[in-house]
Amino acid sequence: MRSRVRSALLLIVTAAAAVLVAPPNAQAVGVVPSHLTITPSSPSYVGHTITGKVALSFDDYADVTGSVIHMQRTFNGEVTPLPDIVATSWGDWFNDYPQAAGTYEYLATFDGDDVHAPAQATATVTVTRVPSHLNLSANNPSCAGCTISGTLALWFDDYVDATGSVIHMQRTFNGEVTPLPDIVLASSGNWFYDYPQAAGTYEYLATFDGDDVHAPAQATATVTVERRTSYVGMNVWANPQGTLHMYANLAGCHVNCELVVTAASDSRTWEVARFTLPEGGGYTPTISFKRQGATRVIASYAGDDWFLPAQAVATAPF
Repeated sequence: MRSRVRSALLLIVTAAAAVLVAPPNAQAVGVVPSHLTITPSSPSYVGHTITGKVALSFDDYADVTGSVIHMQRTFNGEVTPLPDIVATSWGDWFNDYPQAAGTYEYLATFDGDDVHAPAQATATVTVTRVPSHLNLSANNPSCAGCTISGTLALWFDDYVDATGSVIHMQRTFNGEVTPLPDIVLASSGNWFYDYPQAAGTYEYLATFDGDDVHAPAQATATVTVERRTSYVGMNVWANPQGTLHMYANLAGCHVNCELVVTAASDSRTWEVARFTLPEGGGYTPTISFKRQGATRVIASYAGDDWFLPAQAVATAPF
């Protein structure tokens, strides 16, 4: 019986010794509080360096020099180790080079040592594409059938040359959107052209879609297109027999080049002749007609999509 009790006591002492003796590869961690801070530049741009300051301190004011700080980055759920930092007494820096826009989370870890407890610090950096700026200007006002010309300029906040960037152009007129030819930017300056066929308000939109590094940009310009002025001239004369003779000319017409001649007395107005002239205008032949009490002869042009109406009036005595 005594031998069994003695064996049980020996077993208990052996187990206790096993608990009290640490394994040879275990690392002791102290209890003095440690403090770790990480302060990165924020926000940042794609392709530009993120620089952050990492500072480690201890509550017992011990020198942090030589302490190792582990760094890691998390982006889109992917964790990437960054180079360790060996601490110095004046603070330390880390650098990272983001290649895509998004949210970057940084974790700094001090594992602790014999005296000092572990510590961690986190920071988040928002990385965006570099801002782009697009400028669009156009000659305003313009005239129907005339060329609208405009200039384009694209630049980036990182001063990268925009040569070769593609600008999409579109025109809106009377609610209808029409794509215009793309423009590939050249270093010598860039122009766009359009050829309005009717009067009204033309709105132009230039769009840069952006790229991996640079953000999209847009610019607008509005051009008022007006009809051009036309001119009607006329010469009327009478002979003693009461016959009137006349010819007229029209300067400025497009799709409608019809000139209408009417005569009027105090009581009535009647049409004398109609002339269809070539595009741009011209002279009518000389015609003759009975006066019939006419006190006025009018040559009228109704205008068209490019040109305004015009008329000439000859009044008695002829």
